[in-house]
Amino acid sequence: MFRNADRRALVGGAAALALVVLLAGFLADTPSEVPPAHAAVCQATQGFCLHGYRSAIVDVDHVVPGGTGDTPVEPDDGESWNITAYWNTNNFPCVERTETATVDVSWNGSDWVLSNESTTTNIFDIELCGSGSSCTAEYTHSYGYRLVAKVYDPVVYNQYNLRQVVFTTTSVDDGYEIDTSTCTTGDSVSPTSQSFSATDSPTHECGFSCGNTGTTLNLTYE
Repeated sequence: MFRNADRRALVGGAAALALVVLLAGFLADTPSEVPPAHAAVCQATQGFCLHGYRSAIVDVDHVVPGGTGDTPVEPDDGESWNITAYWNTNNFPCVERTETATVDVSWNGSDWVLSNESTTTNIFDIELCGSGSSCTAEYTHSYGYRLVAKVYDPVVYNQYNLRQVVFTTTSVDDGYEIDTSTCTTGDSVSPTSQSFSATDSPTHECGFSCGNTGTTLNLTYE
């Protein structure tokens, strides 16, 4: 026969054991560190811009790669772009914010033009700089341009600093090879992919100028 004290000890021990088992099960299902959503890397401030924004830039050329040199290509029309900016806080857990603007760039026979421009809260403008890579004879043909996105930095109560801007095509049209010696078009070619991408990373230059520097991207054909 168990005495009351023995019963209490057994009950108390069983309860303690159950608590330990329950806690062990809970901890087994709980990761030791839960990464925040969209975590990437911390990003320190790049300094103050007088007008509060920086320019992200990509220089785009359309080419058929070759052993002795690339052959330029003029698109039938052009391509569609996603422009995604990434901002990060400068303290743990390095929370990230992203926004994506979209735009189409087309060759109209004499110049590159923007259409279907859709900006965001902090990617507030998209522009083209000149005709880029081209040749001029009786007719003008072009195979490149500079695409510029104006991006606010920092954002959200000055807590998120611009880390990078990624330019990605979502569709690319067919085109024609260009003979730069005569400035005429030749064989029809097709893009090797619909998705090409390049990243412009800090430090982005303050304000806007067609003379600012950025990243480069070849859209390849075959």
